[in-house]
Amino acid sequence: MAQAERVERHADALSRLWPGYWPKGQPFILYAPDIGAVFGGARLPDTPRFRPGRLEGAEFHFVLDYPSGVPDTVLLRPDGADDDLSTLFHEQFHDFQNTAFRWMSGDGHQEFVDLNAIPDLTGFIAALDLERLVLRAALLEPDAPARKHLAQTYLALRTARSADLPAEVLAVQQQREWSEGTAEFIGLQAAHLIAGRPDTALPSAIARALTTPSQNDMSLVSELLRWRAYPVGAALT
Repeated sequence: MAQAERVERHADALSRLWPGYWPKGQPFILYAPDIGAVFGGARLPDTPRFRPGRLEGAEFHFVLDYPSGVPDTVLLRPDGADDDLSTLFHEQFHDFQNTAFRWMSGDGHQEFVDLNAIPDLTGFIAALDLERLVLRAALLEPDAPARKHLAQTYLALRTARSADLPAEVLAVQQQREWSEGTAEFIGLQAAHLIAGRPDTALPSAIARALTTPSQNDMSLVSELLRWRAYPVGAALT
């Protein structure tokens, strides 16, 4: 209940994060299967604020367009040990993207690519690591001219690395950054907003994600072309 009230108190600021995203009456549900569901934002007149017990059709961690009776309702099961609602905002931004965004290429939507198509995979991985370090430095640099120089350096490194990439690999890289990166940026920004964190917390959080060690059980293609896109795309945004 307290989480839902915090979201509602910041409805005006949330509505200004991105034009058309999270309107002031954005309907949402925070759900704990063993306790019940809190209905936030716009809801039908006969819908209670809190409904005990389980909800039908809420088997997953989040549900977009949950049939609450109010269109565009997003449902989330918050982590009881974590007060961070970034997933709520991240996933709802994906729903917003479906109508507001237009990907200009027909490629890039596939989940995996053949890494054998990359001429120098070792060099590719090393270049990605270097780019992330430069991008992280740019995010954390307080001096504007120095930050601009680091950003230019990052773009030059990225351009050089991309020159020899096959079109299908480049398309997946760009599409993931465009899709997951913007959603990650908005998710973190919204979560920081309702938690009352200072403005400097957002670039710091993205910078930490740029240097977080990979999960040991992750496939290389997922690491390089999917999960990398979250913090890199958020930093670019």
